[in-house]
Amino acid sequence: MMMTILGYVKPNAKMFTVNFLRGNDIAFHINPRFNEGGKQVVVRNHKLGERWGQEERDLKGPFPFASGSTLSQQTPDGDVLSVQMKVLCTPEAFRVAVNNIPMFEFRHRIRELNQIDRINILHDVVLTYINVETASLRKNAGDGAGIRRDDAGERFLCNIFLQMFQLNRH
Repeated sequence: MMMTILGYVKPNAKMFTVNFLRGNDIAFHINPRFNEGGKQVVVRNHKLGERWGQEERDLKGPFPFASGSTLSQQTPDGDVLSVQMKVLCTPEAFRVAVNNIPMFEFRHRIRELNQIDRINILHDVVLTYINVETASLRKNAGDGAGIRRDDAGERFLCNIFLQMFQLNRH
């Protein structure tokens, strides 16, 4: 699964959050914070039941989001340019890139990836575009590996669009 998110952050933003959900659990939590004790950090974690796991905060480079506009940058004329955040789910980890520059990976702590059925995007961000690409490989007897439509992926996509609709109504 590959998710592409475009958007921009509200003025004076403190943080935004992207959660990949499995029931009441959070399989993957991304939380860029613009001022945590004077520092900009991107916190990653998971939550099983009511218990958070150990936070990860290291990045492969500097804080990837422009101050005051997380998923956007501005031209000298003040026009907003969308910036791309991509989340790739591999069998081992979630890999995240901003503007096609790898930022971090988060090794799976909840292994039942096929049970991730929702995403929520919260706080000080305005979404302008989301795309989810899903494909599953299935080994069929006699015809080798093939790509087929994935019902779980389609349910995941439908839930994303329903949640986007609900966000845009508020």
